[in-house]
This record gives sequence, C-alpha cells and structure tokens, in this order.
Amino acid sequence: MHNSRMPHIEYDPSPRTHIIAKIAFVLIALLIVGAIIVLIRGRDDDEKRHITGLAKDRLPREVSTDKVLRTRFFNVVVDTVEIFDSIDDGNDLVTLPYEAGNEYFVINISFKNTDNESKMMPDGELGISRGNNELKYDNPEILTMRGWGVLMENIEPGITKKTRIVYKIPAGVSGKAYYYPDISYNQDRIFLADF
Repeated sequence: MHNSRMPHIEYDPSPRTHIIAKIAFVLIALLIVGAIIVLIRGRDDDEKRHITGLAKDRLPREVSTDKVLRTRFFNVVVDTVEIFDSIDDGNDLVTLPYEAGNEYFVINISFKNTDNESKMMPDGELGISRGNNELKYDNPEILTMRGWGVLMENIEPGITKKTRIVYKIPAGVSGKAYYYPDISYNQDRIFLADF
C-alpha cells in the first residue's frame, strides 16, 4: 500500500528538462559542424591562394632556344625550329601533305621530368605575336611515329624525352613565335623565332 506521507524520489525529470537538453545538444552539434566546415574552407582557400600566388606573384619568364625553361614538373628545351610546306619522313605515319596557304611549324623539343613521380607533359601552345595581338595554336598535328608529335605517355622521373611537335600555320604569317609549355599553370614561354 502506498503511504502518501512518505517522501518519494521522482526518477524521471520533468518534460521541460528533456526539451532544454535536446535544444542544447542540437546547438552544440551545429556549432561543431559549422567549425569543421569553416576550417576545411579556410584550408582549401589557403592552398588555392598559395598555388595561384606562386604563378601570379611574378612576371612570366621567357627564355630562348637552347635554354632551359623550368616548369612545374619538367625542364623544357627547344633545340631548333623549322618551317616546311609539307612533311614526309619516308613513313606513312609521318606524312603531312602540301596545302595551299598553309605551312608546318616544327619544334624540336626535349622534356626532362624533374618530379619524383612519372608525369605526362601537358599540351603546350604555339603563339605568334603580331603587335598588340597574338595568334594562338593549341592543337598540334597528330603524328603517331616515335619522335614526332605530342608525347602521349608518362615520362619517368629524371628521364628526358625528345620529340618534334608540328603546328599548322598560315603561309606567310609574320611575327614573333613563342612556345608556351604549361599554359594551364602560367604564361612562361620560349622564344622560337622572329619571322
């Protein structure tokens, strides 16, 4: 039998205490999630500023042929440049026929991987500066013979690969020709010829 005069202990707190505890728990969880998001965004922004700062804090470098241009992962050297009306290396894989109004600008180039991992050389770009504007050629001719065309393979650390990259240009075009080896990163360039 229950004696109403005996003191008793209530084990369940009042419903109001449950609601306050739930609200506090939700607020603490939101603060923790918010702090994590702010830290991650701050770290990503710092990395982006650092990477873009490296490229933007200095003027683009320019070297001439036979000089080394250091890019992110490669040392790039242009040995020679030549202009042809047509190209025939005696092999069906290296044949570019004569086309009226066009010429072929050939860059004899070396890439040395200076990183500690194998890397693929990014596509470069030929630019012909004509006063205040520059003609851009970013699609070299596709040649599948070893020693010709863009390198479509990884270059191992410390290894140097040579190739001849060919761009189709208008016949009779004049100006200063430059090769931009790593346009996705910066505008460093190699001066090729003044024609």
